[in-house]
Amino acid sequence: MINKNIPNIKNNKDPSLEKMERKANIILNSLGFKSFDELKNKKILDIGSGDADLALIAKNNGIDIVCSDIDNEKFQKGVELGLDYKWFSGYNIHAESESFDLVLSSGSVPMISWKRSEVIDLLKEVKRVLKVGGEFRFGPGCLIASVTDSNLNPAERNAIWQPNKDAKAKRRKLSLEILHSYDPNIVETLISLRTKYPSVYYTMKKDK
Repeated sequence: MINKNIPNIKNNKDPSLEKMERKANIILNSLGFKSFDELKNKKILDIGSGDADLALIAKNNGIDIVCSDIDNEKFQKGVELGLDYKWFSGYNIHAESESFDLVLSSGSVPMISWKRSEVIDLLKEVKRVLKVGGEFRFGPGCLIASVTDSNLNPAERNAIWQPNKDAKAKRRKLSLEILHSYDPNIVETLISLRTKYPSVYYTMKKDK
């Protein structure tokens, strides 16, 4: 049953709702999913949910997503819309160990974490709440910490921030070095998001 508080875009062509659907699909695609069907029958946590476009559209597809954020305004709005919206950060997830089949993070931590230690702390916490066989998908793009917490000198740091192919390749390489320092089995996957250069998302699985 669809929550009456959540807009049903299937029966409403309001432009704002169509925009919500587009944003949700961009998030979905940026993490390597082709459709909401791939999320069915899973217990899912979304870190840094913001406006919760993904969860709202998922709800209309019969899929429940636990949302989380530390933005009070976003949190209150999500609760008012009837979502299972929690107030916590990805560094301190308020859930029991092995609670989720799938954890998602798009444009949030660890992508926007400034320190390598914060990235590692986030990965450890996510792995704690993943069930055995579960996975964490996060992205798109490169870790900010690949530049802000590196051994690059100021000139090198400035160069690697530039919007060109070589700089992006260096950021990807440094990002993987950070991620693999915690779990060498984390996988980087190239995706096309209709941008000048291909982007990437990452997958971390919990095997045991």
